[in-house]
This record gives sequence, structure tokens and C-alpha cells, in this order.
Amino acid sequence: MFQSFCLHAVCKNFDNFPAPTLKAEYTYTLSCISQSRRQKTLLRYNANWFRFRSWCQQNKLSFLPADPMHVAVFLSNSLRFALSRGLTYSTIEAASAAIFTAHNMSGLGDVTSHSFVQAAVRSCPQRSLSSGGQFRKAPLSLDLCII
Repeated sequence: MFQSFCLHAVCKNFDNFPAPTLKAEYTYTLSCISQSRRQKTLLRYNANWFRFRSWCQQNKLSFLPADPMHVAVFLSNSLRFALSRGLTYSTIEAASAAIFTAHNMSGLGDVTSHSFVQAAVRSCPQRSLSSGGQFRKAPLSLDLCII
């Protein structure tokens, strides 16, 4: 399961390994990586990475490396879906984590830490899905400003 996620993320062309023994070592390394995480996490990452990759391919966008704006649009679409289904913030968090992991394993920068993604997309789902659409802090009152 995780191996398919890794193969798409790390090695764009697995057939470029020069020797069969190196392919075997690579496969063994992937199995070591997959054992370092819980199976449930791996299943979630794989499913979310597949959704993101499919969404990018459908829209003719690069998924590796991904553009932060495209990640933001994908996550905001995921937020819309989560809100309509009554899902929790972990839905968006898992999608973001899958995108982060694929980029990290590929030696690419973290597109999910881009300020646009953080401020405009990840913070909004966390607030709207975690607290039932209510912001936790009360807005600043004009009366307090005058005092």
C-alpha cells in the first residue's frame, strides 16, 4: 500500500535503476519506511495522495512538484466536501499531510507550509470544522477599544 504511494512520490521512473539488485534494495527500503508508520495512516495517505494526483491530472496541473495555489484550491474543495458531509478537520489535515509527505520524500519543498495555504486554507478548515463553524474567540468589541 505505502509502497505504491512511495513509488509515485519518490521515483518517477522506477525502471531507471541500473541493476536488478538495486531495485531489490529500493523495494526493501520502501518496506522499511512503510513499517515506520501505522497501517491506518498509510491507507489514509495513499487515498489522499491518489485523490490529489487524480485532481491535478484531471485539471492538467503538476502534482509533483505542486504549485501552492493548486494545493490551496484542492484543499478548499476538500473543505467544501467535508462541510457537506459533516466530516472533521482531520479530513483536510490528512490530505495536506499526504501532499507534504509526497513532496518531502521527493526532496522537494513543503508546499503546504506556503503562507497562502496556511492562512487561507488550513486555518479556515480547522476553525470551521473543529468548532462547528463557530470561531473560538469572541470578536473584539468596540466598547473594549474605547476603554
